[in-house]
Amino acid sequence: MGIYEKIIFSITNPFSKKTKSLPFFLCLIIGFLPAIFFLAEGVSWLLSYYPLEIYSVFTGLIVASLPKLFKLTDKKRKSFFLIIATTVIFFIFFQWVPSFSKIQSSLFLFFISGFLGFFSSLLPGLSGSTVLLILGTYHLILKSLLERATVDLTLFLMGGILGLVCAFYCIRYFLKKRKNLFFCIILGFIIGSLPEVLPWEQWPSTNISGTIIKTSGFIFIGMVMFFLVEKSSSFRKK
Repeated sequence: MGIYEKIIFSITNPFSKKTKSLPFFLCLIIGFLPAIFFLAEGVSWLLSYYPLEIYSVFTGLIVASLPKLFKLTDKKRKSFFLIIATTVIFFIFFQWVPSFSKIQSSLFLFFISGFLGFFSSLLPGLSGSTVLLILGTYHLILKSLLERATVDLTLFLMGGILGLVCAFYCIRYFLKKRKNLFFCIILGFIIGSLPEVLPWEQWPSTNISGTIIKTSGFIFIGMVMFFLVEKSSSFRKK
């Protein structure tokens, strides 16, 4: 939507008069919190009855973001493909780590899920939901939201707030000092996350050809959704 860097620099400089950071931040919160709590039930229902379609749309959104991120990198540098390849390998290796959902300590589980989920939500093209899916805690967090589990959600939000603070200052540093490195790493993470998001587990053992067509169709819908948002943002700027 073209406001990424504005968000980062506004929140790390909340009292700046030039960027009107504080009102901007309050508007983000007003939109952010209702989206989490009021959409949780709808997303839970969709994941229960239409998992293949939803994961396919997620995949389409991620795939559609890749060309935009490629434009932000300097592909002439020798380190470009090396950085991306290294990050992809790291991300795939990270997926082999046992699921966090098997950890018995709920205190650690919800806190670390909040930290990693919110931290990753600030990285362009990489969804916090994707990271929670990889950790194996996405459905657990969604269940806590639906049941209004106060203690679990408090720990999740505490970890999330700490994750946001760390992310804001880390990203601001990289955007100022190592912008090309930053976007190369993000590209690697996004490419590495695709095998986890693709709806392989939802594929039936029969009618594979029909499932491929259906999956491809919903991936295309996700890509169209991304381009419509991008197009509307460009139109508003004009």
